[in-house]
Amino acid sequence: DLDTKWTLHSKRVPYLEDFLDKLENIIFTNTLRQYRFELGNVHQAMADIRLEQMRAGISQATKEDINAILRKGCDYFEKFVESFKWEWDEIQKLKPAEERSKDFVLEEDYLLAYILGKCSVASMQMKIITADKADQDKNIETALGLYQYCIDF
Repeated sequence: DLDTKWTLHSKRVPYLEDFLDKLENIIFTNTLRQYRFELGNVHQAMADIRLEQMRAGISQATKEDINAILRKGCDYFEKFVESFKWEWDEIQKLKPAEERSKDFVLEEDYLLAYILGKCSVASMQMKIITADKADQDKNIETALGLYQYCIDF
């Protein structure tokens, strides 16, 4: 039942967000990543439930409500993706100047997760509801740019 799924997901969010806020970036990078990815997934699932209910005519959620959920999910996925660059930058700072690399290089072990995070943002971007053609075109262009980035990466 979609309402039960919605309730379960919505109850998870405050606990995950509270825990995330209390973690220290430097020490708990991988844990922060996992929580950000999980919160992105939860918001994506919640938005999908509301979209399905809206299509079936059984949801009181407005397009603004759904868009807010999608944007928050995008934010978590973007922070997840940015954490790889942040960690790489921090490692470069520890190296002697002559050994530092200017080009962001991602370890192979993280490649799939990184790409999945980028693609999740693109997917959610495509679901944002708008009646304005210019906004819709911008959302599609942003999503396609993210997909192209993943292909090129």
